[in-house]
Amino acid sequence: MSKLKTIEEIKDLEIAGKIVEKVFIAVQEKLKAGITSLELDKLAYDIIIKNKATPLFLNHQGFPNTICASPNNVVVHGIPNNKKLVEGDIITIDVGAKYNKMCVDAARTFAVGNISKKDQELISLTDEALNLAIAEIKPNKTIGDIANVIETFFNKHKKYSISEQYVGHFIGEKLWEEPIFPNKGIRGTGLRLQKGMTFCIEPVIIVGKDQLFVDPFDDWTVYTKHNGKACHIEHTILVTEKGAKIII
Repeated sequence: MSKLKTIEEIKDLEIAGKIVEKVFIAVQEKLKAGITSLELDKLAYDIIIKNKATPLFLNHQGFPNTICASPNNVVVHGIPNNKKLVEGDIITIDVGAKYNKMCVDAARTFAVGNISKKDQELISLTDEALNLAIAEIKPNKTIGDIANVIETFFNKHKKYSISEQYVGHFIGEKLWEEPIFPNKGIRGTGLRLQKGMTFCIEPVIIVGKDQLFVDPFDDWTVYTKHNGKACHIEHTILVTEKGAKIII
């Protein structure tokens, strides 16, 4: 687990978070039918480099790009390509940046033009569950307390599943740090949170069953077996005396 953050490290986290926010703003502005995820990848790379940061995902464990671009039934870790997006698609853009020694990681699921009510509900419910979990964060709460909020929320929405394999994680000088931060949990269990901890909460929500497979050709792209769509929203969080501060 990453050490508790100093004032200087928190400043670097915040700068990295602002850089990733610039990426999301630019993606939102450019995202329309006919654009490719590879074009969005170049956009993200240019913004991160221009702002004197490092693209965290690029070459991480062999991943070939700056962003993960995961449309429709791609759950996570989609590799950007030249396929044009079409009206009605949804696509998750997951991006990380390192400024000085500090890392941030975040994901948003975007609409390409007008999307169906079902897809809008998927995104809205995922965002609502995540915000409820973040509101629960404060010193002395456990990981299980926070994870249970997401699980309890989706227990009321039976047509969706929570991915048990793809979960959140602590973050600091490295992209992925222990312990993991699951989206299901039992209250009162797991690590107790302290001021200065930083971690990523990221519910990965699937329409239908949590049955997934990894593309055997690229060993990265994760699909739903039944072609159901997925949503992935992620924030990097700092624990403060008062609760949670969203870095990005």
